[in-house]
Amino acid sequence: MLALIVSGGLLYFGIYAGHDAVMVHWYATWVTMAFAGLHILTHYAIARGVAIACGLFAPSACRRPPPRLDAVEC
Repeated sequence: MLALIVSGGLLYFGIYAGHDAVMVHWYATWVTMAFAGLHILTHYAIARGVAIACGLFAPSACRRPPPRLDAVEC
């Protein structure tokens, strides 16, 4: 991410807008996209597979937390 930010800033402001900065930005973009895909596959492998993956796109309603413990009732 740091390489993307720095190289993107250099390219945008034209400070060092050469072939090297473009290549660093290009490779950093693909590494970031590959990391995102690998992150999703890792969660798929660790968790319950399809059930957890479907939960990302169709989450169920949030459950209410249990009521706080009342010391007077104890």
